[in-house]
Amino acid sequence: MIFKKITYSLIWLLLGCTLAQAQPIKGRVWETTADGKVPVYSANVFWLNTTVGTTTDAEGFFTIAEHPEQNQLVISYIGTSNDTIDTKPGEVLEVVLSKAKSLDVATVEATKSGTSYSLSGTVNSITLSEKEFKKAACCNLSESFETNAAVDVNFADGVTGAKTIRMLGLDGIYTQLMIENIPSIRGLGRTYGMAHLPGTWLQSVQISKGVGSVVNGYEAMVGQINIELKKPDETDRLHVNLYANHMGRSEVNVNLANQFNKKLSTLLMVHGSAFRTRTDMNHDGFLDIPLNQQVNVMNRWAYYNKGWEVQGAVRGLYEGRTGGQNNFDPKLSRSEQPYYGMDLTTQRYEGFLKTGRMFEKGINSSMGWINEVAHHSMEGFFGNHDYKGVNTHYYSNLIFQTNINNTNHQLKTGASFLLDDYREQYSNIDLQRREIVPGAFAEYQYSFLTSLTVLAGMRVDYHNLYGVFATPRLHVRYSPKEMTTFRVSAGRGYRVASIFAENTNVLVSSRQIIVAETLQPEESWTFGGSFTQKWLYKNREFSFNADFYRTEFANQVVLDLDEDRFSSIFYNLDGRSYANSLQIELIGEVVKGLELRAAYKFNDVKTTYNGKLEGRLFVPRHAGHFNAGYTTRNKRWMFDVTAQLNGRARLPSSYSQGELSLDSEYSPVFVVLNAQITRIWKQWEVYVGGENLTGYKQHNPIIAADRPFSTDFDASSIWGPIFGQMAYVGVRFTLPSKRNAGQ
Repeated sequence: MIFKKITYSLIWLLLGCTLAQAQPIKGRVWETTADGKVPVYSANVFWLNTTVGTTTDAEGFFTIAEHPEQNQLVISYIGTSNDTIDTKPGEVLEVVLSKAKSLDVATVEATKSGTSYSLSGTVNSITLSEKEFKKAACCNLSESFETNAAVDVNFADGVTGAKTIRMLGLDGIYTQLMIENIPSIRGLGRTYGMAHLPGTWLQSVQISKGVGSVVNGYEAMVGQINIELKKPDETDRLHVNLYANHMGRSEVNVNLANQFNKKLSTLLMVHGSAFRTRTDMNHDGFLDIPLNQQVNVMNRWAYYNKGWEVQGAVRGLYEGRTGGQNNFDPKLSRSEQPYYGMDLTTQRYEGFLKTGRMFEKGINSSMGWINEVAHHSMEGFFGNHDYKGVNTHYYSNLIFQTNINNTNHQLKTGASFLLDDYREQYSNIDLQRREIVPGAFAEYQYSFLTSLTVLAGMRVDYHNLYGVFATPRLHVRYSPKEMTTFRVSAGRGYRVASIFAENTNVLVSSRQIIVAETLQPEESWTFGGSFTQKWLYKNREFSFNADFYRTEFANQVVLDLDEDRFSSIFYNLDGRSYANSLQIELIGEVVKGLELRAAYKFNDVKTTYNGKLEGRLFVPRHAGHFNAGYTTRNKRWMFDVTAQLNGRARLPSSYSQGELSLDSEYSPVFVVLNAQITRIWKQWEVYVGGENLTGYKQHNPIIAADRPFSTDFDASSIWGPIFGQMAYVGVRFTLPSKRNAGQ
């Protein structure tokens, strides 16, 4: 009660302090390139002869308070000429920067990288743009990471086709996945959530390492991935993408936008896909990829009027998956079915509403209210075991933001509410819980010019099942020079595990599932930092980034596959569990049109299993990533090649003897190679590509594949590709809006 009174008092005090302030000035910054106009990310915007300023966001937008003694704004960006502009209160500016002409100022070639490290952001983050998504087929979100080194994507098992991600050496469950700053991909929706976001819906993806902002909740333990979808008022009028591969997968994507006027716009996005061809490249009698069909539709709206911004969307999804042995027939009843199979139907309905208000009086003061509701259901069977899961979800977040005296001091505060109702049944195990979590947060940011930023946050949540979660987080950024940035961060994170949805591999195994004790929330501390350096060489930009993070668990839900090869045992951590992760990456345009990226990752990840500290299963200690992209001078052809080097990873020790033995205690070193060629016309694009061109496959992805109903059967030990080479072709057609056509 005392905390609530303090929070309310603080909000009213801040509101009172801002009522008499001046009107903010908004704008957008563009840069002229050979491709036309492109938004500028991280441009500096400050009042002439002052230390008061801000930076542009990923789409080039900025907001800055009126200065009582100055009316001239200076906009600067690396490689462009500074622009000084006279302003008026409440004015909306459109600023177009041009390349610097002075001989003593280096200029940047027009090509923009699809992957960019931020120099100005407080958090260590990488932004993937639409240009990056076009370097691969990018049929869904999980495939959008193929050309990026920060996130690893792997198959979860050898039957369901589910994919998992890994960041900082830890499973993706410790990374908070958000859609436009809404924690949407969570709970039961996490199982196939990345496959349920089509690539044609993506506008950009921001990958942040380390603990995230307290504004978005307590679940960002090692990082955040925020997905920005196409916006009704910013996208093309029509976009069509057709895709097919030689294994029988086909997709149709249609985006249709309409801007009724300057205030109201809408966007309809439709996705349909099917995979109906039975493939078994490793000849083990099981489908390499499950048969599936998906229909996915989203309709979103945007409304802007006199300081008000309202965005809303509704979405419906249906997906059916069928996997297992080649001859499995899902139409037969299981009493008549001699073959092993899995059949799963997923339905999801959701909607969100975001309302924002920019106060006409105040220094960059605003208030936003986010609401989301979702109903997610999965029903089917795995072999002889039935499965049913239902997740009903409601999320609300109220955020107030203001500057204190000037833009050097910024405060965000607010309150959130989370309701999650989970009901899961697998065989004779029934797991049910209802989480009700109200919370409050405050986050203060101090900025000194463009060189120093300190972001300190604290949130307190009350979980109806587990009590108080206190989540402190700190980020510090220091830039001694314009193109040099150091960052450090530290903080705590919590999460509550959904063991079936997050571990589908245990469902496709004859191992007995044992929950040894009442599972407690997972809790961790993550510390780390990064160094980013950019420089110009022959008018082309290069960047070097190195980061190191350590995550130490106070509690963790451990899945033990080592103790007994006939059991999958879940229990709370009893001992140490930690992850050390180092990544070094170099990006540069070595000659005009040719961009190279090279990265190396080292992961030292260990957990205590049954009293013994062991390396985390299936996590390679060393990994490498290389990407080369070349665009011809006339922008008609694009060539892209990506190679991923995967080092040795520890395998379960329970398969150490007998005929069921895995090849060794560790997986071998292997390379996966992907490539794509794109031909571009004015509104048309045709792309042809291939994945896993080396044809490397895991030798025995499914143990006892010839005896799927025996106690030896296990499809959970996946560490490499389970199918060989794959070729694909696609066509894109784009009809730009009048605004985009002019850019």
